[in-house]
Amino acid sequence: MTQRRLNHLERLHKLRESGALEEDEFQTEKRKLLADDLAPRPKFTRGWIYVGIATALSAAVIWLGAWALHNEKATVAERPSPPPQQSASASSVAPVATRATVVRSSMERLGDAFEAATGHRSSFSKTEGGKLIVIKPVRIVELPFGAALLTKREIKDGCHACVGAIGVYYLREQPDITVVTGRWATAVEGWGWGAAPTEWYLTNKFTAYPAIYASGGFMGQGIIEESATITELRPGGPVTSDVIGIGFSDEGAIVDNERSPCEVSGTIANVRKDRSFDVIASGSISAVDHYVKKQGKFVAASKIDWGIPCDRDPFRD
Repeated sequence: MTQRRLNHLERLHKLRESGALEEDEFQTEKRKLLADDLAPRPKFTRGWIYVGIATALSAAVIWLGAWALHNEKATVAERPSPPPQQSASASSVAPVATRATVVRSSMERLGDAFEAATGHRSSFSKTEGGKLIVIKPVRIVELPFGAALLTKREIKDGCHACVGAIGVYYLREQPDITVVTGRWATAVEGWGWGAAPTEWYLTNKFTAYPAIYASGGFMGQGIIEESATITELRPGGPVTSDVIGIGFSDEGAIVDNERSPCEVSGTIANVRKDRSFDVIASGSISAVDHYVKKQGKFVAASKIDWGIPCDRDPFRD
């Protein structure tokens, strides 16, 4: 077999592999090619040369057509489907421009709120009435009507009757600015010596809106008094209850064991949310304080005197 026929056969193989020639078409062309190879070879004349050139050109045209068809099939298979046509009503809606959301860390958010409330991004000191006041950011709490910043206000070297406080600032937060909509720098007061409440937490137990339950006490001349307050964070501002007695002891005021101490502990019970609760006193005495909600805050309907709960002067001889 001549090199030309070998090349022709190789092209037929490629056309079959590409799918341009079916198997029966390939076999037919192959038989023709082999038959030509076995047939007696005529003498080469100029006419036969023309026939050979025409045959080669025909084969080339067939091969190029098959190659183009194969590529077209592959292109169509790889081409992504066009997107579904939108309805006239959907395509007629103009895109809505949205403002980019500013992502802030919790510390950045706290700093922004504290700066809006005080003009400072972190703790600072100032002088009021000759006293050094230190104000610190505490945290941001989420309320049903928005966020609120809580701060701590302390008086350095405060006197026995000087009280610190927890400050409350209502906020309106926007992507690029924080605005204070309400400010109460001394919303929840402490129990003396310039300190803010240290024992406090946010609770939904007592009131319709979240409240700060704060407890503390002070000691003087051997007597310890403990009490608590409930400050409801209402949309119009914080509202604080009457002082709630929860503990008393005069053991430290007793000299030479002249008498037994008066020790009373109070436990809050029977809570009816946003309506009432009791303080059950036990120890040296047994009694019940009853608190009801009036004009937005809890007030004592009946209450023992937690200054002298045992009904005796703790400083008598």
